[in-house]
Amino acid sequence: MGSIEANDSKHIIVHALPAAWGHNKPLCAFVVHVLESQPEAVVTYLTAHPTYSKIMAEFKRLAPARFEVIEPRLNVIDISEPDVDLMKPLSTFGPAFAALYSSGSVTCSTTQKTISGLPPPVFAVIDPFTVYASESVRAISGDSVPILAWWTSTAGSLFRLLGPLRLGGAADPALEIGEHQEKVFHA
Repeated sequence: MGSIEANDSKHIIVHALPAAWGHNKPLCAFVVHVLESQPEAVVTYLTAHPTYSKIMAEFKRLAPARFEVIEPRLNVIDISEPDVDLMKPLSTFGPAFAALYSSGSVTCSTTQKTISGLPPPVFAVIDPFTVYASESVRAISGDSVPILAWWTSTAGSLFRLLGPLRLGGAADPALEIGEHQEKVFHA
């Protein structure tokens, strides 16, 4: 994990359900893509103890030269204790986000490394299964930090859940935006 000056960087917070490796592993790939394509981006990945080592191992699977380029702008922070109950909301998310939102410090429970002085987050990538995280971001930042919902599933299952009825989806047509409803459902 690295550190970076607060100058002109764009700080992004990411968080996925710590109990679900299938939510975190693809998020790691997304974080790599963001850091490689956006040299001004700094990512702080907030997680829990049981998932921390897997996330770090996933990042370290990169070729050493690739990892060295992104490492100074990547902060993976374990915000829990080793005996955390992953079936309950992560109560430490709100205080950690509040500290980062105010450019304060957050210490990783696994490494004891502290990050501080980063600019406030410009957006958050949050797993919708972690409602506590979305609620904390909204309660602390209002609407100033947009939330990108990170949903990991196959395209087919997502399409079945949210797609139009005529194409096999189960979504209520009333949920479609009015001006596009005619094109989507009657094309």
